[in-house]
This record gives sequence, C-alpha cells and structure tokens, in this order.
Amino acid sequence: MKKFFVNIAKVASTLPALVMGAGAFAAEVIPTIPITTPKENLQTLIQNAGTWIGGIGALLAVIVIIIGGIRYILAAGDDKKVASAKQTIISAVIGLIVIILAYSIVITINNFVNKP
Repeated sequence: MKKFFVNIAKVASTLPALVMGAGAFAAEVIPTIPITTPKENLQTLIQNAGTWIGGIGALLAVIVIIIGGIRYILAAGDDKKVASAKQTIISAVIGLIVIILAYSIVITINNFVNKP
C-alpha cells in the first residue's frame, strides 16, 4: 500500500512540470489571434455557429438513417415495423436535404453580401 502512494506522489510531482512544458510548447505552436473589428468578430461567430450547427444536424441525420436501416433489417417482414422504419429513413433524408439546402443558401447570401 505504501508503494502505491509513493508512486502516486511521484506522478503527482511530475505533473506541474509536464503542464508547464505543454504550455510553453503550445505558446510556440499556436498562432496568435489577430485583432479584428467587432463586426468581423460577430460575423465570424455567426459563421462558426452555423457551421457547427449544420455539421451536428447532418451527423444526427446520418445516425437516424442508420437507426432506420437497422430497424428495417430487424423488422423481419412485419409490415407495420417495415413501414415505420421506411418512414424514419425518409424523414431523416428529408432533414438532411433541408440542412444542406439551408447551409447552401446561407453561404450564397454571405458571398453576395461580403463581395470585395
């Protein structure tokens, strides 16, 4: 038991050095953030949020398509379960199409608004 605590103490004593070393390394590797105007910050924030939301939505739609496919396979010929699984897949595909179209519309409008 004493050996266990000694080993934990050794690991704990090296953690501050590792953290400080990682911080110094990150300071050299990570580029500095350029100073921008508030308008550019807000625009970047909205674009990033839209990208993340669209990506998460697309990921969820694909997961629902996979779940619908699994339900379709496990239906084993039961007409009610097959119909439910098909409806799940169709709904997920429609949702994915809406997400892609919404993202495309936002990108198109952004390109028109922000022409140089």
